[in-house]
Amino acid sequence: MHAESIKFREHPCFKTEWSGFDAIKPINVIIGRNNTGKSHLLDLVRSMCDGNVQSQGWEVQLCGKLEQEQLVNVFSQNQNSSHGHTMWVAHGVHFVGAPLTATYKRGNLSSFEFPEGPESVARGMNPLDTHEMELRKEGLNRLLKTPDLPLHGNTFHRLLADRNIVPEVEDNNLRLEGTGAGATNIVRRYGCIAGDAFSAPAARGTAPDHCQGGRTHGRARRARGYAHHSPGHGGEAPGRYGSPASRRVSKPEST
Repeated sequence: MHAESIKFREHPCFKTEWSGFDAIKPINVIIGRNNTGKSHLLDLVRSMCDGNVQSQGWEVQLCGKLEQEQLVNVFSQNQNSSHGHTMWVAHGVHFVGAPLTATYKRGNLSSFEFPEGPESVARGMNPLDTHEMELRKEGLNRLLKTPDLPLHGNTFHRLLADRNIVPEVEDNNLRLEGTGAGATNIVRRYGCIAGDAFSAPAARGTAPDHCQGGRTHGRARRARGYAHHSPGHGGEAPGRYGSPASRRVSKPEST
């Protein structure tokens, strides 16, 4: 199953109520009052990226849809059911795209259910056929033991609340530390990418020529100006490319 939403509990901060994400998007914003557990949700995000959600000791609830490529692995087109049809025709085909909620407790599948209710497990078959029903349930249990989690395989970086974005020497080795170190170089690089400067050398870790040696692309210069700006005690300190006020009112540089 490809999970589209994920929630958890039995976490030190979320003991009894389900907390998590109704959907995972390319950009996700967590909004809430202080001390409501926003930062603790990142424990779930990190575990999804690392692929170890089910080893954390939490109770996890996944909602998603069953996909054909996964169903065909447990309901084979080359194996016959007791009625002469293939396992795929007798069972698998009835669940393609079916929404489902699965619950895991300490890493083990504890239950699953369809929105239509328990009777939907028997879709397309005689529910009194206990032998085929057991085969169907066994196949669904095997499929759900290894769900496809959102964000799995991505790299997780946690920025500390007391971070500090400061000026940095240009460096092609992109990294991001919890203190915020490395953020300026990342902003600078993506300033280049935002223009028409992106090329294969940049993707391999070498900046394009006009992002080096002071010949920075206009958009990259603006990004660098903001990246090098650091607020002072008496107000905003000037950035590298002019005062904050002049940057606000000036027209964008031509590219």
